[in-house]
Amino acid sequence: MQDDMLFLSGGADEVYAVDEATPASVARQIADAWQQNTLHTLQDQPACQAALRQLRRVGAIVSPRTVQRPQRAALCWMGEACEPLVVALQRDGDSGLQWVAEPDQADTVLLIRSNASWMDCVTRYPALALQQPHLWVDIAYHHTLVIGPYVVPGETACIHCLSNRVAHRWGDVPLPASPQVQQQWTLLAALILAPLRCQAGWTQWTEQSVSMDLTTLQTQRSTVYRLPWCQVCHGEVAAPLAAALPLPWIP
Repeated sequence: MQDDMLFLSGGADEVYAVDEATPASVARQIADAWQQNTLHTLQDQPACQAALRQLRRVGAIVSPRTVQRPQRAALCWMGEACEPLVVALQRDGDSGLQWVAEPDQADTVLLIRSNASWMDCVTRYPALALQQPHLWVDIAYHHTLVIGPYVVPGETACIHCLSNRVAHRWGDVPLPASPQVQQQWTLLAALILAPLRCQAGWTQWTEQSVSMDLTTLQTQRSTVYRLPWCQVCHGEVAAPLAAALPLPWIP
């Protein structure tokens, strides 16, 4: 605590101001719980939720399901299944994964967008009702691969949060008919499986999305925020908010 603000330090090169821990009474409550190792008791307190999500995004607190390496994995598609990618993923013997047919049999699901629009994702994702943790993979762009976020249902920002934000903020841009990304199956499989091999678990992918331009190898990391009105995260009690301005690409 400093000047009634909560700071988190992992050393001189990693210091965070937890600016969502407001007012000062909430910051002190979280600091005390941290020192007493009782942060879990604050999970159901509304005043602490924003600050706890901020701590989760930087990896200061984690769900047990984000530190367990998966043993069984399944594939689920937003759009048409890409059989060459399925073959490339399952051919990699170093992943240590057992591939199963149904998502409910898996520890982790790879949810892959191949050619579905964002509005299709808005509609179809809730219908999947995935209860297993799942990693979002987007191969629908021409030369960019996107991995993340890793979703722990009910605990972290989900794909409904992501697809709603993208569709409403940037619109549903038509997808390329034949993405260059989908001609590099071995490379895609290696990059997609990399998070599965990480000894640190999934903490660096929780509410985080990484895009890689496969022509320049330039990467960009972005935070995926939980929508306060997401019906997947919060149930039917969360009603969508009316837009301030009508957007021509949103029906």
